[in-house]
Amino acid sequence: MKASKWISLLSLSIFLIGLTACGGGGKYSDLLPLVKKFNQETEKFVSEMDKADSAKKVASALTNYNKAMSALRPKMEKIQEKYPELNNMSSPPPELGQEGKKMSEMMMKMGSVMMKTMQYADDPEVKKAMDEFDKSMK
Repeated sequence: MKASKWISLLSLSIFLIGLTACGGGGKYSDLLPLVKKFNQETEKFVSEMDKADSAKKVASALTNYNKAMSALRPKMEKIQEKYPELNNMSSPPPELGQEGKKMSEMMMKMGSVMMKTMQYADDPEVKKAMDEFDKSMK
């Protein structure tokens, strides 16, 4: 996978981890539903990729995840405007609780399942889905 895709994915995950800071209450309590949705969609994606045994299934998993992330993007952008200080967070604080732990776990799993795309990198459907994935992560 291209370095830019990994950097984009890492940036998105750091941003979302930052979004969950103090997510159980207080100033950032409005972020918890977004983080939960991100975790749900990422968990679905990881599961689909784990089961994918063909280029068609890999492309489908990527396309489904792209759609889910595209739907979350406007909310993430609004949160980013509202809480610009969260962009500088590099790791989840201990106060994050279960959602932060789950997000970290999902991002680790996501990194490993993304390697499966390399197996089907020459397939046109996978290439198209990866291009869309790259665009959605920017």
